[in-house]
This record gives sequence, C-alpha cells and structure tokens, in this order.
Amino acid sequence: MTDLYKRIKDRREELGMTQDELSQAMGYTSRSSIAKIESGSVDIPQSKISAFANVLDTSVAWLMGWEEKPKGEGEPMTDDEMKLLEDYRSLSEQGKEFVRQTMYAACNTYKKGFGVSGVGKREMA
Repeated sequence: MTDLYKRIKDRREELGMTQDELSQAMGYTSRSSIAKIESGSVDIPQSKISAFANVLDTSVAWLMGWEEKPKGEGEPMTDDEMKLLEDYRSLSEQGKEFVRQTMYAACNTYKKGFGVSGVGKREMA
C-alpha cells in the first residue's frame, strides 16, 4: 500500500498541483488530509482510490502499482496546452479556483449536451 501513497504524491507533484488543490478537488476540508495520506499515516477507503485516479488523471491500476506508466505519460503537450498551463500558473489562488470551477462546469455541460465520455470527469463538491 505504501506505493499507493507515494504514487499519489508523485503524480500530484508531476501535475504541478499543491496539496491544497488536491484536497479541494477531492472534497477534503484541509491540506492536512492529503499530507497524512501521502505520508501513509492514514488509510484511504477503497472507494476513494478511484476518485484519486480521476483527479490525478491516471488509472487505478497505476496508483495501485499494477501498471508502470500513468495514463497520458509520454504524450507531449501542445503549444496551446502549454500556454493555458502557463497562464493558469500565473494566477492567484482565487483566480485558479475560478478557472477550475469554470472548467469543470463547462466540461460537464459539454459532456451532458454531446454525450461525450471522459470529459469533465470530476465535479467539485
């Protein structure tokens, strides 16, 4: 199970997410919950492993150590994706939260309207 906690931390850092951002996306009330999970001092309910995989844009199999590469590894970012990420990272925490909420809402609306699966996988609590 320790691989699970290490992989959560590694993937979060790889995505440039803070513990605060991950805790919000997972519906936890504070960053300390993520710190405890990443250190392995608390167990994750089985039901939450899938949610972590979705938020961290990877598979349950990778988080559990059953696959070698996280989903999407090795796929280069396009210029548009790099520009969006650069712009996002330049925002204040309040600006980032606004962008996340707007993106989740837009993805969910698109998914519902067009029947697209895999878009807007997560909803904010």
